Amino acid sequence: MVRFRAIVLAVLPILAACGVDPGDVAAFERSRILEAVPVGSNYHEAASALVRLGYTCKPGGGTYTDEAGQPAAANEFMKCSSPAIPNELCKLGASVVVLPSPDRVAGIVFKSDYTCH
Repeated sequence: MVRFRAIVLAVLPILAACGVDPGDVAAFERSRILEAVPVGSNYHEAASALVRLGYTCKPGGGTYTDEAGQPAAANEFMKCSSPAIPNELCKLGASVVVLPSPDRVAGIVFKSDYTCH
């Protein structure tokens, strides 16, 4: 299963340039995030789970942008981002904000960054 997922992830940027709906690519990435870091899981293990998916994480607090593009705030959260994967026509990247509720994951805010020239 892991090998299949790795192959799919390697092919996604290529397919995205060939006309795959960016929403489908984002939905697939969102499902990977929620599978790796489900709401209710251990907050302190979330960073290592996301790093295994290729994200870089750092602790934060203050304001962030929610999935609707609106400003939101929390005293503590973890912000993770994936590097933009360029191909001939487009770049695909993503950011994740992991919200704690003391030591558990209370919420995940996922935003995809899909830009085409």
